[in-house]
Amino acid sequence: MAEAFAAIGIAASIAQLTEYGVTLIAETQEFYESASVAREENIELEEVIRYIKDLSEDISAASPLASSAGPLSSNERALIKLAKDSKSLCNQLIEILQDLKVGDEARFRKLACLRQAMRSARKKKDIEKLEARLRKIQDEATKRMVYILKYIVRTLYLLVLSYELGMAMLALSWRLNVVAKRTNGTRHLG
Repeated sequence: MAEAFAAIGIAASIAQLTEYGVTLIAETQEFYESASVAREENIELEEVIRYIKDLSEDISAASPLASSAGPLSSNERALIKLAKDSKSLCNQLIEILQDLKVGDEARFRKLACLRQAMRSARKKKDIEKLEARLRKIQDEATKRMVYILKYIVRTLYLLVLSYELGMAMLALSWRLNVVAKRTNGTRHLG
């Protein structure tokens, strides 16, 4: 009778071990598939980050050219500083994403993807902090650009008014010349 209980116990242990193995394999497959999706998302994210970094570099590179046209406003200087800050954050994000990549030459690809998924979970808070900082920079940059655009619109409006005033003065001058010629011509006749 004791042997029967021992056999049942062994069978139950084998069943539990088999269930654990199946669960582990299923979870590994899920990690592998989610790692593939995460990898694609990281590639897309890296492309966007590189684009933002390039724009930041363009703004920084344009600052000497802009300052040669005259002193920069406080909003323009702030925008250039924000561009430099965003470039720094982009570099940090790219570094994190590079660390999360699984090489195509990985010998045990599924195991490497599992490790990458675990690293990704650990780096998630770092990525979220950098994302929050980038959002703050975006908000501040948007405010600064609105102020700059208001200034540009106001300046363009003044230029249009100046042009219209100049044209009106030219028309007045032309009419005064016509009147003067008529007046001068009438005196000679009389």
